[in-house]
Amino acid sequence: MDFKLIALFLAICFAGAVAIEIKLPEPEPIELQEECKDKFEEQRVHELLERTCVSCAQLFKEEDDFHANCRANCYKNSHMTKCILAADPAKYRQ
Repeated sequence: MDFKLIALFLAICFAGAVAIEIKLPEPEPIELQEECKDKFEEQRVHELLERTCVSCAQLFKEEDDFHANCRANCYKNSHMTKCILAADPAKYRQ
């Protein structure tokens, strides 16, 4: 009897889990820099760099204008390097 109750309970839980639709939020639209659009072969590379700066600006929010500084020179700057190091510091140690 206990086995049947446990099996029924698990079946109900499984059916409920299958019925739940998990939706991830859509990423917010981002504004790409006009002056950098020609520097990247694919727009998604530009978008990835921009999203990296947006995320790092949240991580380093105590630093004024981090996002703008990260975008400077089409992402070739010390702020972008700082973002990369924050993501995986061991990988970039010498």
